[in-house]
Amino acid sequence: MPLLTASLRAAARIGSLTTTILLIVFLLMASGTMPTGWLLELASGGLPTGSRVDGRGTAFALTEDGLLLRAERLDLEGIAGARAERASLLVPLGSTLRRDFRLTALSADRLWADIDRPPPSDDEAPLDVSALLDLLADEKLGTVSLPSFLVSYPVFSGEGKRTVEGSLSARSAAQGYLVESAAYFPLTEDVRTEAKLRALSSPEGGAAVTFRSDGAPLQPLLTLLGVDAVELQGNLLGELALEVDRDGQPLAGDIDLTVEPGLGRLGETAFGFGENRVRAHFREGAPSFNIEELRYEIDGNRGLLTGLVRLENLLHPNEMKVMFDVTASDVVLDLKSVLPAPLDVGEARAAGLFDAQERRIAFSDLHADYFGTRLTGKLALTFPEGFDQSPRLEAEATIPGPLTPQEVLAGWPYNLAFGARGWVEANLTAGRLTNLRYEADIPMNAIRPLTPLSNDVMRFTFDASDGVVRYLPGMPVLKNLEATALVRGNSFRVDAEKGSVLKVGISDGSFVIPQFFPGGATARFDATLTGRLDNLLSAVEEAGFVDFTEAVYQPEAFRGRGDFDLSVSWPLKDIIAEDEIVFGGEGAFVRGSLDDVLPGIDATDAGGRVLLSNKELVVRGDGLAASAPATFEWRQSLLNPAQAELAVTAEVDNLAADMVGVPLRQFFRGEVTTDVLAKDLSPGAPFAITADLTDAAVSLPAFGLLKQRGTGGLFETLVRLPREGVDEANIIFDGIKLTSPTFNIEGTGTFTPEGGVVRLELPRFFIEDRADLSVQLVPKDYRLNVDISGEHADAGPLIVSILENQGAGSEEQSLILPGRADLDMDLSRVSLREGISLRKFAAQGRHTGKAVEQLTISALIGDAASSSEGYMSVAIDQPEGQELGFVEIEATDFGRILQGVFGITSISGAGGSLKGTTKEGEGFEGRFEMGELLITEAPLLARILSFTSLDGLADALNGEGIRFTQLEGDVALDEGVMTFENAKLVGSSLGISAGGTIDLDTGRIDMRGAFAPAYAVNSLLGSIPGLGRLFVSRDGEGIVAFSYQISGTTERPIVTVNALSALTPGILRRIFDPVKLEPTGAAADLSEAP
Repeated sequence: MPLLTASLRAAARIGSLTTTILLIVFLLMASGTMPTGWLLELASGGLPTGSRVDGRGTAFALTEDGLLLRAERLDLEGIAGARAERASLLVPLGSTLRRDFRLTALSADRLWADIDRPPPSDDEAPLDVSALLDLLADEKLGTVSLPSFLVSYPVFSGEGKRTVEGSLSARSAAQGYLVESAAYFPLTEDVRTEAKLRALSSPEGGAAVTFRSDGAPLQPLLTLLGVDAVELQGNLLGELALEVDRDGQPLAGDIDLTVEPGLGRLGETAFGFGENRVRAHFREGAPSFNIEELRYEIDGNRGLLTGLVRLENLLHPNEMKVMFDVTASDVVLDLKSVLPAPLDVGEARAAGLFDAQERRIAFSDLHADYFGTRLTGKLALTFPEGFDQSPRLEAEATIPGPLTPQEVLAGWPYNLAFGARGWVEANLTAGRLTNLRYEADIPMNAIRPLTPLSNDVMRFTFDASDGVVRYLPGMPVLKNLEATALVRGNSFRVDAEKGSVLKVGISDGSFVIPQFFPGGATARFDATLTGRLDNLLSAVEEAGFVDFTEAVYQPEAFRGRGDFDLSVSWPLKDIIAEDEIVFGGEGAFVRGSLDDVLPGIDATDAGGRVLLSNKELVVRGDGLAASAPATFEWRQSLLNPAQAELAVTAEVDNLAADMVGVPLRQFFRGEVTTDVLAKDLSPGAPFAITADLTDAAVSLPAFGLLKQRGTGGLFETLVRLPREGVDEANIIFDGIKLTSPTFNIEGTGTFTPEGGVVRLELPRFFIEDRADLSVQLVPKDYRLNVDISGEHADAGPLIVSILENQGAGSEEQSLILPGRADLDMDLSRVSLREGISLRKFAAQGRHTGKAVEQLTISALIGDAASSSEGYMSVAIDQPEGQELGFVEIEATDFGRILQGVFGITSISGAGGSLKGTTKEGEGFEGRFEMGELLITEAPLLARILSFTSLDGLADALNGEGIRFTQLEGDVALDEGVMTFENAKLVGSSLGISAGGTIDLDTGRIDMRGAFAPAYAVNSLLGSIPGLGRLFVSRDGEGIVAFSYQISGTTERPIVTVNALSALTPGILRRIFDPVKLEPTGAAADLSEAP
């Protein structure tokens, strides 16, 4: 019957364990003298492993009621030992034949049991009480009589035993099945206490249990109830009356129990407790117990609880659920290994659920007084089996505050974020903490001594005002701090809105410890300091980061107010070396000027910032240097006062080089962003120059290098200025680098203050499509050896420079050397204009320092793979101090040379020579003589012919060309003006004479002459002695010839042809030569301007 099962469970759980032992012994020994092994087999399932049963004086007899079994003595040995004297039991015959085990009566004059608590085990228990209760509930056992039993039980594990005496009886009654038991517990030799139990189950669906005790020990009662997680050695006083339904749920009852002071053990932790009392009345409508008083005092924890408690699964303690809504007063928490001192909570209220099976207590609604403010939230603790590890902790709690740091620490458990707790305890010495909020979900066994939590399991935040903090030992104290703090499982962060340190203010501060354990992580403090600049610097000096004692500037040397961004980081460990503290700070300054920002140059109208660390002082500013906008950075070592560093950036024009004492204006034009870096400011120490050439034009005419403005470029070098009175007055460049997308020049050099070359070594001299070679200018025997070698060079710019240097007007473009120099060139290929190249180019020469003294050049012209390959040679000799020199140029194809040097593409062939003399400082005079040549597509000549009716010659010129047999004349070059005299160009179909000037500097042209068609026939009369000059006038002309004049510029020439001159023979033709006037009127019809 389910009702009887519930009643018997209530009785057996609260009654003596000895009854269970006795019943099992009889069940196992009843067949000791007769062949009823099936009975033993039936009962042996309840015998613990390793147990043994012995029987003495056993006998049986058949009676009218069934089979009667007797024994003088029965012994059970094993985990639980028991002995029964003069025991008997009655088994109906019908149940024996049906192998259906039933008892109608059981008795023993005396029962003794010795209980040893076994280790917890899921698959082994000392006694199967549930099986016995089911047996009784099915009415297989009618009457039980145990007038005397004696049970020994352990006090604490391994700490001895105590003995309890008592009696037990069970029988069917008119109201149901009745179980009664009495137990006596000796306290001393003369004093004992008593506990009585009465349980009555009713067929109508209810059961009533009454328990009374005048001081019975608590531990055996806990054993009967199946509670083995806690051991309590104390006495129980009072009475319990309880009515339950068929499922074991309370229907009515009253509780008035008191536990006297004693000792306890939870897991491995021993504790003491004072008097604990509970008075409760069951409220039928709830249904719940009204807790009128639950006063507790356990190991320093005490309080008084009142409220409502609802129970489920009361008869199964390990499955019991307790729902509660209670109010507490006079609460004191004394968690000795968790909190630093007893915590006086005062008033509290809690609602929640205790689930014994889940080992979980949850406070779904929690309120408690806390140092004058109120805590609200939720809390849940889930304990592991055995209670030998920390529970899972789930919490949400808020405290509005205000609290002091010490009050927060009073309720902050040692092992929750113990790194942050220790920091707060050591460094947050005062303040008002508000808006405290705690959130956590900490797994079981995570809360252990000296074991950090992971950051994701908890979050604790609070606001602080009027805080007093020392963020690092030895640092100045921060005061008046307004901040917000964040504590995680193993990290800590503080964000400060404002505060003060010494005489300066703090804003936008943050303090971060990313990880407390394991040690070695880097903590960081950042803040903006505001105040007078001298106070800012004094504050960082007070912190011990810097020492201005030997520095160039002292804090009092600075004026004005400013902001100082401070950053400090250090490793988290017990002993921190001074060099492990990393400090950084930056603040504004107003100085007005800075002496010697560059050698001999002061910075004026300057203002900027000061940067400080424990190693150096940095002054950064903007101002003017030599009237040019400049930024500067001065670094003064605070570890070595003699060590200083200077960096300057200036936006300058073509005077950029003069700012550092180097005259490079001839190579740079435009604005140049120049960076100067001196890492040693002692006299003669080098400094680095880096110039951004993007906005400047770069020109090295002698080498054909030209970079336009807007094209990227960079100049880098290391400059060493001479020490006055010690070094030679030369400027040394180390590591020269001149780069852009189209050129790359690298090397070293030494120059005079005027720009003269003393020594220059450029192992890399590359100009796209211009040069790929190396250049060395090395002094030897009071001369400078110039050695140029490589794969390729474009000689066009160099040839133009040599020719122009013969004139006085070309001084700016001349190559200036500090003295005499020897030249040696060996190049695989030299490119000229219009795709003309020279191969196996070799040149040797001498330079006086101002001009070329001697030069010889030899090269091959054309492609080696073709039959048209030729040669050329150049010889120039102008000894210094002599009035006359000579120039001689020979070539197998002057047409290619003219094409390569002057870009003239209309002439082919023309092998010959150009020979002449030079006058020192006055130019060149000479004569050119060349053989057969072909002229095609000559625009200027075509325009001359177009003024006549000589269409055939014009067509030939624009087609196959006009072949000539001879070209000769006199040429002179003086101050950039080239003069031609007695020049003629003759062939069978055309003869031309010419004379005049071309200004190479301005491009102005003034040339005149005549041309005669059908020259071979037209010039026959010119060969008649005496009369030839009369009819022909000049070589290259004929009887019929046209006079012409070319004026204007080389870019826009003006051609004038006098057609009437063709009707006048010889000398009379000169009357009609064009005059040097711009054509007007009718003459304009005969002229054409391009």
